[in-house]
Amino acid sequence: MRMRHISPRVLVGALCLFLLHIISPQVAVLAAADYYHTMESFRVTPGASVEVEVAFHEVEVILTSNPSIEVEVNMQVTASSEQDVERLMNEYKPGFTAEDNLLRIRSLPDGLFNYSWYQSLSGQIKIAVPAQTDLKIKTASGDCVFRGDFGESSIIAATASGNISFIGEAERFTAHTASGEIEAEFKTPVASVEARSSSGDIWI
Repeated sequence: MRMRHISPRVLVGALCLFLLHIISPQVAVLAAADYYHTMESFRVTPGASVEVEVAFHEVEVILTSNPSIEVEVNMQVTASSEQDVERLMNEYKPGFTAEDNLLRIRSLPDGLFNYSWYQSLSGQIKIAVPAQTDLKIKTASGDCVFRGDFGESSIIAATASGNISFIGEAERFTAHTASGEIEAEFKTPVASVEARSSSGDIWI
């Protein structure tokens, strides 16, 4: 029985069609995207507090000489449809509440963290605060970064999988993470330091 040889060109063409069949549904799934940006300013008095609770956003806190807290938010959402993008934007767009010298920033859905493989969510929240501002930052997967001489302030950071990094001055520093890493460099002595990571490294 005579065997027929298949042309290499035919094999290459078949392989391309096979790969296209695998890849094209995924490309079609992530078909819609939107970007969100805002800058907010909140005037406070010395001894103010900032509380942040977000899902996937990276949070960076720096020092400012201004008497106000400045917040910049950038967020990008990609999903399978414009309706899903709009829904996710509404769910995870940070909300601001300012009262009694306390600023709260929250970006969490009312229910469980609704994430699936065909969604792409990313975001950054950059906060500039005056010295003597107490900070309490909680994220699910985003990193927490602190840069500045915050003076007699209390800094608390907690993440599930994000890393926590601090360089500067603070009176009290607390960092907890499940699987992330913690790195802190203090320019002056600290009254209280607590750092705990279930599986990540800690450098202090």
